[in-house]
Amino acid sequence: MIFTTVLTLFLMHIGTAQNAPNLPVESYFKTGKAGLDTFMSKTIVYPPDAKFNSIAGLSTVSFKIDCSNVPYDIQFETKIGYGIEDAVIEALSLTKGSWINCNDASRDGRIKIKIAFSINNAFLPADADSYVNIMEEGNLIMDDRALAEKINDQVKKEKYAKAKKLLDLLMLRYPYNEDYIKLMHQLEGKITY
Repeated sequence: MIFTTVLTLFLMHIGTAQNAPNLPVESYFKTGKAGLDTFMSKTIVYPPDAKFNSIAGLSTVSFKIDCSNVPYDIQFETKIGYGIEDAVIEALSLTKGSWINCNDASRDGRIKIKIAFSINNAFLPADADSYVNIMEEGNLIMDDRALAEKINDQVKKEKYAKAKKLLDLLMLRYPYNEDYIKLMHQLEGKITY
């Protein structure tokens, strides 16, 4: 199998986590936002399990920087699994020493980023701060519309467990979509174990 890995990350600070003050990446990473973008694009690796299973999704992560210039207290608001969280943690751990020395704000504040993982550009969420894509022949993921159509087909056939499994994939991409959450509850109510 021939594949070309294309990694493009665009990182920026967004929001806060757990009532902590905002920490903009450009003020705390020594080479600024562009430097972190470049570092992450050269460092993060699309996990083999995620690639093998054609997994795409949006991972939201926040972290603090300690006085030794090391990211710590890494927390995921949304998890995808398949090794993706480990890949993000590994990339963040390699930024040790690349952060500006601590002060009162950096001790208490958090940096929060959203990282989208995609295969063959099939998943391109507008709200992602970072984007990790792998181009691969023969390993395609369904786009959102095709996945939604398959879910509807399975519901019509009353194959609720299969519909739920497909919806799980869609919810990895859009974990806060209220329509998907509501449909998930409906499907869970119809599945007999």
